[in-house]
Amino acid sequence: MPGTPSGGTSPGTPGSGGTSSGNSGGPIGGSGICATPAWVQETIYTSGNVVSRNGRVWRAKWWTRGNEPGGPTAYGAWEDEGAC
Repeated sequence: MPGTPSGGTSPGTPGSGGTSSGNSGGPIGGSGICATPAWVQETIYTSGNVVSRNGRVWRAKWWTRGNEPGGPTAYGAWEDEGAC
């Protein structure tokens, strides 16, 4: 089922890496470029959880919530696993 254009430039097909939301980009507003689920601010992540944010894959080092991977509030909670 195609995604809907919500912040992207065209509908994406789940798993295709489309430029809108859908399974390939995570929740609405996802980049659509990573197969890894997009980071969601309200979600609680624990050690080992993997997310995508701004074209990169991040692994949680410990329990975290609201700390943006690679952002000013990360406080070392996320390990950069490289580009998606």
